[in-house]
Amino acid sequence: MDHIMQNLDKIERWLLYAMVVTIPVNGLPKAYPIPDFMKNVPYFFLILLVVLAVVHYMHRREDFGNWSRGVKWYLALCILWPFLCTIIGAVQFPYWDEKANEFLRDTTMVKVIAHVYPAIMTNETLLHLKYGVSMLIGTVRSLLLPLLGIPFALYVMFHGKTKEYILDTMSRAAVLAASMLCLYSLIEIPWLLTGNEFCEEILKWINVHLYDIKTKHEWWPPLLWNGQLRSFTMEPSFFAIVSIFIVPFLWYRAFGLREKKIIGLLILFTYMIFMTKARTAQATYFGELILLAIFSAWGRYQDWIGSLLKIFAVTVITLSVYLSALLAISHMREKVASDMTMATEFEKYVSEDVLSVASVSKRSNLARIGNTVAVFHIGVEHPVFGIGTGFESPYIADHIPAFAQDDQEICHWLVMLRDEGFLNSSVPTFNMFGTMLMQYGICGLLLFLMPLFFISKIILREIPKMLGHYGFVCVLVSLGGSIACLLSNYFFYTYPLALGTTLLLCFQRDTREKPASDRG
Repeated sequence: MDHIMQNLDKIERWLLYAMVVTIPVNGLPKAYPIPDFMKNVPYFFLILLVVLAVVHYMHRREDFGNWSRGVKWYLALCILWPFLCTIIGAVQFPYWDEKANEFLRDTTMVKVIAHVYPAIMTNETLLHLKYGVSMLIGTVRSLLLPLLGIPFALYVMFHGKTKEYILDTMSRAAVLAASMLCLYSLIEIPWLLTGNEFCEEILKWINVHLYDIKTKHEWWPPLLWNGQLRSFTMEPSFFAIVSIFIVPFLWYRAFGLREKKIIGLLILFTYMIFMTKARTAQATYFGELILLAIFSAWGRYQDWIGSLLKIFAVTVITLSVYLSALLAISHMREKVASDMTMATEFEKYVSEDVLSVASVSKRSNLARIGNTVAVFHIGVEHPVFGIGTGFESPYIADHIPAFAQDDQEICHWLVMLRDEGFLNSSVPTFNMFGTMLMQYGICGLLLFLMPLFFISKIILREIPKMLGHYGFVCVLVSLGGSIACLLSNYFFYTYPLALGTTLLLCFQRDTREKPASDRG
């Protein structure tokens, strides 16, 4: 039996690695003859991981002990509250129209039901009921399974393990993910810098096998993303979210475990962050550097000054190479004045890719701010139960503030919404905290924030123990970066991964004993 459980540990670990590596691959082409849930590759691996974790937990139930009443109540609320809000939101939803009804009639499930009960095709109440049930399932798939399932799977995997084991496993997953992203971008970077046609053809061939092209808003995701690195994610800001989670773990392996072979990977990966030209990547990366400096000075772990200086050196080197390449290519293409210098290139970079994140008028900021204001406005109007899962697009369209109504991107959303209906063309949401308030009310937002409050309490109570460990500081920085990304996008699996790892390290204080069996 011990041999079986040891193999189970290995399978869980490899499923975790597979899930982390495939986080960007969340929408394989429809042409693939596989079930839809398998086309979201990390979701498929998450299902397998959670099922295996449940089996593991049930088999060794006595090893885990009993959960406190407070934890049980919290988990029950986390599960039941979104369901309740979605049911109430479905009952109160005022935006049903014939386009939505036609869309529902054309869905596979309704056609299957119609073979048994043909009246569903003409009964609008039954159509809306079917959509409400689909949204309850969607709540499990997109919210509850990642936010609760990932921390639970990590809890089962790492129960009784040491901090070193936890950090080793999570950082290995991050290294594997970074390696795959870098492998793709070894082809992408020459294309971005020189326009090499051979690299372009390879990228096109790979991309059409990773996701369907131009499926949303008539242009997204494009076959190629000109001028910005995105690796095999769908857009540069998605790469930013994944990289912000990964890079602190690379710091840990390169300078905490002193693995010299990781330094080259770290340099390339940091260079790729700059090449995204995504403000999410630039601003959050520098924010992580500031967090690292604060936590390091606070905790004063061994050789904290040396580790900081090395990370700052990597940043300076990669940023210098990035700006030098831009300047050289611009001169070659005669796109800039001959007196353009590195200093002016740096000023341009800071203005366009870092500070522009705070400007209302720069790039897509106006659309994002208008969208976020609308989302919070809806949340304020529905403070108790919110509007539930899957009903937000028509509400957002009705609450776009006056200052953003003429924005080109917002106008495009609204035209698509009007022409195709809210079930066929949705309006995106950009702020996770506002989205939680809008969908599940104040209670839902507090449930979402509760683990962060708990982590803050633990850290403030035991600063020397927690921040005195370099690995924990890196995980905390990764969590901080992932939280910052929630301000501009819906959460990726990177957030519950960072959150679950941080919670486990808060509970697991043993850093000396490491059972040989832990290494398998």
